Amino acid sequence: MEQFIGTRELRSSLSRILRALDPERPLVVTVRSRPAGVLLDYGRYRRLLEAEEEARELRLRVELERLRAAAARAGLADAGPEGPGEEERR
Repeated sequence: MEQFIGTRELRSSLSRILRALDPERPLVVTVRSRPAGVLLDYGRYRRLLEAEEEARELRLRVELERLRAAAARAGLADAGPEGPGEEERR
């Protein structure tokens, strides 16, 4: 569960707050009682970046397989990422 903190308290206690960040609890920064940003433990931030990259790669693999299946249904040869094979260039 997230915690909330106003910008006034954040400004006055930033060093203490950063040292006390909980890896399991993001800290939502509010401006005039409205969420405006999030502070995360750096380790959690890195894990989120890695998860985002893995998800992006998975989406690309799924799309590539979908395109290969469509090409196969259309009777097109799979040239692979390098282009046509040596025998196809002749």
